[in-house]
Amino acid sequence: MKSAYDTRLCRVRYGEGLSKFGLLQTGLPQAAVLSCILFNAYINDLVQKLKSIPGVECLLYADDLLIWTVTPKKNLISLTEKTLNQALISPERVVCGEQHES
Repeated sequence: MKSAYDTRLCRVRYGEGLSKFGLLQTGLPQAAVLSCILFNAYINDLVQKLKSIPGVECLLYADDLLIWTVTPKKNLISLTEKTLNQALISPERVVCGEQHES
């Protein structure tokens, strides 16, 4: 399975020309059956991590993710910004294998 995703090459057609092959190092191939399974495994862990952050809510529908927070009127902007920034930074740590809390 790893080799199927590590050795993907692509090239771009432009007009009558065709680019050289380039190595794809990120992303999942569209329309590959395994891509859907891998995406769902990743996104479900992400949703669980987001829901563990106090004040952060999220909804997942297919491949759309909505993240929000509700804060009191006092300090509304700074608290909202802090909470949502935490939600955006935290999943990156899970993906990179740094699963400790800051």
